[in-house]
Amino acid sequence: KDYRNQLFAVLPIDAPLTQAHVQQSLQAYARKNLSARTIHNTLTAFYTMWKYMSELYALPSIPTRRSIYRKPVATKKIRTFTKQEFLLLHDYFASKTHVQKGQAGLIPTTAFAEFAVLLSVMFYTGARWVDVSNLTWADVTEHSIKWRNKRTKHEEEVPCAKHILDALQTLPRTSKYVFRWRHGSHSRCAKWLRSACIELNIEP
Repeated sequence: KDYRNQLFAVLPIDAPLTQAHVQQSLQAYARKNLSARTIHNTLTAFYTMWKYMSELYALPSIPTRRSIYRKPVATKKIRTFTKQEFLLLHDYFASKTHVQKGQAGLIPTTAFAEFAVLLSVMFYTGARWVDVSNLTWADVTEHSIKWRNKRTKHEEEVPCAKHILDALQTLPRTSKYVFRWRHGSHSRCAKWLRSACIELNIEP
C-alpha cells in the first residue's frame, strides 16, 4: 500500500503510461517544493514499484533516478550558542506557558519549564540529546551525574554544578527517566528551539 501511494504521488492513477509522460511526471515531481528527503524517498519507492511492475507487465523504460534527481549532499553546520544566547533561550522557555488537551479542556503543563532545565543540563555539561533523553534518576547523585561514555560505552560519574543538580530536583518524578522526552522526540523539541530562536532573533 505504501509503495502504491508513492507511485500515485508521482504518476496520477489515470495518467497514460507512455515513456514521455512518465518522464515528464518524474521531472515535475523532482521540482516540487518539498524537502530533499521526501523527494528522494518517494522517487526511490517509485522506482522500486516500477521495476516490480515491469517484471509483470510490458512497461516502457524510464530514465534513471539519478538523471531525474540527485540527492543533495548534506552539509553539517554546527554552531554553539553563546552564554548570553543560552540565557535568553532558558528564560524564554522557563517563563513560557504551555497547554495541552485534557478531559476538562485545555490544561496547563510544565513542559516548557522542564525543557528549560533540559537545555541547562546540555549547555553546562556538554551532554548530547541522546544522553539527556536517556538520563534516569538513578544516574543523578548528590554531587554528580552518570553519563555513558560514547567511546568506551561505560558509565562515568562526572561532577556537576550544584545549580544544575538543584534544577533537576524541581522536576516531577513521573517515571524512571528524568525528562519526559525520549530520543524520538528530538524533532518536536528542535522545532520549539527553532521557533524560539526566530522570536529572539538568534541564529539557530
